[in-house]
Amino acid sequence: MQMKKYVFIMAAAMTMTAVLTGCGTKQISGDWIFTEAEINGTKVEIPSDTYASFSADITGKNEYAVYGKAGVNRYNGTAKTEGGTFSAQVDAMTMMGADTAHSMFERNFLEILSGAEKAAVSKENTLVLTGGKKDGGSFKAVFSRVTLNGTSWTTRLLNTGNAVVTAAGENPPTITIGDGKAKGFSGVNSWSCTMQLSEKDRTISFENIASTKMAGPKELMTQEMTFFKLLENVTSYRISGPELTLLDGDRTLVVLYLAD
Repeated sequence: MQMKKYVFIMAAAMTMTAVLTGCGTKQISGDWIFTEAEINGTKVEIPSDTYASFSADITGKNEYAVYGKAGVNRYNGTAKTEGGTFSAQVDAMTMMGADTAHSMFERNFLEILSGAEKAAVSKENTLVLTGGKKDGGSFKAVFSRVTLNGTSWTTRLLNTGNAVVTAAGENPPTITIGDGKAKGFSGVNSWSCTMQLSEKDRTISFENIASTKMAGPKELMTQEMTFFKLLENVTSYRISGPELTLLDGDRTLVVLYLAD
């Protein structure tokens, strides 16, 4: 995919309205990845090298912060519920150029969000949006909930304190999460620890980190120590599709991608 230009702008207000049926609004809070859709009976093609996501955080009574990736660009905004309706406004969006296929996918995704009239969450943790387009057509879109338990991630970026840098080495640090524990490979050694996780509040902490004691190249040993120090300071996280960001407040510490 050829990306042409990257700038951050305040987007014109984009309203997404959905009547909530068959579920409470709290069930919509969380992290969702777009998996399939049909518009006017035609399947929406999702390019193999991108994704679209929708996340909603409860910020107050009937109020949400919403954000995600629309295929090419990232967006964020606010949402609220009133009288059985769900409305959201995109306040900011990046503006990256892309080829025709990726641009079309993003446009379809944004049309689905802006045209949604009904939303329902199934027992299988799928979110279904249905509605009509301005030209009188119809669509159905399906999202799957993304969770941390039972997943494995590979580090892409690390915050060294001076800069956010790409992880070095052929085998970057990894994290596997589940059952109150985390483990992985830190670039030279294997490691494990206890973990406190609340997927409802999106909080996470890594405690009592222990590792094997093998020596390795200086660059990888330094990166390993940085990785452990960052894990000790993690307090929360965000998921956007296959991307996991570990945070200390609003400060990004580690960015990882879902392992194959």
